[in-house]
Amino acid sequence: MQQGVNHTTAPSLPQLIASIINTPLPKIQKPSFIFDISEEAAINNFNIIAKAKGLHQAITNQQNSPISLGSEFRPPYLLEPLLSWHPFWPKLRSIMEQGVNYKLQPINEVERKEDFQAALEYGHHKSAKRNYKVFMNSLQSEVELGYALPLLAKHAITIPHAELAPHGLTSQHSINDKGEIISKDRITHDLSFPGKASFTSINNRIEDDSLVPCLFGKTMVRCIHYIVGCRQRHPKTIIWLAIQDYKSAYRRAHLNPEVSVKSMTPFPHPTLDLVIMFLRMTFGGKPNASEWGCISETVADLANKLLVCDSWDPSTLHSPLQNKIPQRKALDSSIPFAPAYETSVNIPTEDKGKTDVYIDDNMAIGPDLPGVPEKLEAAIPLAIHAITRPLDDNEPILRHNMISLSKLLANGSLTETKTFLGWLLNTRELKIYLSDDKYKSWSRQIDTILLTKKSNHEELDCLIGRLNHAGFIIPLARHFLSRIRGLKEKARFHNMVSVSNIIRQDLKLWKKFLTQAKQGINMNLLTFRLPTIVAVTDACEAGLGILLSNGMAARWEIPKHLQQRAHINLLEFLGQ
Repeated sequence: MQQGVNHTTAPSLPQLIASIINTPLPKIQKPSFIFDISEEAAINNFNIIAKAKGLHQAITNQQNSPISLGSEFRPPYLLEPLLSWHPFWPKLRSIMEQGVNYKLQPINEVERKEDFQAALEYGHHKSAKRNYKVFMNSLQSEVELGYALPLLAKHAITIPHAELAPHGLTSQHSINDKGEIISKDRITHDLSFPGKASFTSINNRIEDDSLVPCLFGKTMVRCIHYIVGCRQRHPKTIIWLAIQDYKSAYRRAHLNPEVSVKSMTPFPHPTLDLVIMFLRMTFGGKPNASEWGCISETVADLANKLLVCDSWDPSTLHSPLQNKIPQRKALDSSIPFAPAYETSVNIPTEDKGKTDVYIDDNMAIGPDLPGVPEKLEAAIPLAIHAITRPLDDNEPILRHNMISLSKLLANGSLTETKTFLGWLLNTRELKIYLSDDKYKSWSRQIDTILLTKKSNHEELDCLIGRLNHAGFIIPLARHFLSRIRGLKEKARFHNMVSVSNIIRQDLKLWKKFLTQAKQGINMNLLTFRLPTIVAVTDACEAGLGILLSNGMAARWEIPKHLQQRAHINLLEFLGQ
């Protein structure tokens, strides 16, 4: 008798995802910690840690609660069949089971306590004090959402390896549910703040070799090449864009308890000497972009697998938020499609769409071909929904959906223009623009320096960062940052420095560059283009020469009285 044959096959990607999201999860439990700014809560929290003989055991004892490591995600045993193919899965599983952890060079106990006490006395940076109400509301929110645990300072310093660092407040731009650019203040944990006794900081002591390499640095370059590649293959087809962002991304990843005790900050209070200990990642930790990237890169790659999966029907398998995505909207049909020029690199043919991610900003791109738009709208939300724990009907602590609803309403629809990483992309015109608000703000800063003819280290550091950002779409403009960088270094040792005439000329030139950036730069100029003409140049003390690939050539003999007056490097530059 012939033995029976097992005809079972591995489940498809949609079947795996459906199985995961349909698997019931245990009800979330209320934690023993109290997330409230009060002496009672602070004492209760320390007593729990002391009784458990450490934070790690105290958290372990509160299973299936919002403070459980990885509680923002579905259990790893459920996700393993779905994600085991991904190279980041071992790291991602470790983050879910053990929290974000990294190697840190230790300091001795005497220095640690002196650093702690000095940081407690220092308080917070001036930026936090300038907008004190916003700062305090933000810290209060960190506690109420269960991201940070309040403790009395006298208790916190006794926790083994506890460390303290100040906070600052930085202004950035965000987008509301109407698609309007708004100013937003964000608290930042200065983990680069050096200790008074140890003369070092948390960030300086992190062993870089232990961190996962970041992949998001070239996100915009990849997106632009993909857009140009789509236009090459489909000269008269709409190229859709959609953006779906995480809500409070860093706060969704728990810190390993050994890292949490080193992530404390003072909490200003009129009568109590309080600190708060962060249980989740903060803005300011050196490894955190890399750690979160392990999560977001995996989700983006899962979304990419969905886009090319022929058996996935987004009308039947999608995120619960799918119906909140606004209708797609194309530009006026009278606007012509700009041509894409030939590139020197082969851009992969991915006509079913593609997603990419910059830390917590997800971009979906694809041509308007049959079946593609529907998947572009649904892939990222479904991938996020598949790996994250859904909202419980009775969350013991206020918890938001993993996807930012305001940005989903503003940017989740498919259009031909989107603001991504501070740049306005237009796939119909194949142009990239500096946003109007940044153009005005950055130009205003230059005008102030030109008017006063003075500046300081902080202002110059901010300006250089902005101009370097603008240099992304005008790369050669960065050549004119060197003198401004030199002035910044000089300002490091002075309260105020004078801005020389030559540097003021550089700044006036940068205003022209910013105007160009605002008017838009052709995306073809930002790709690895196939050159139309190749020029070979050379120089010597006696002259310059050039040979073109079309056969033309020229030379210039430097007059005798001008020879030996310029370095050979300058002559070669002039030749170019």
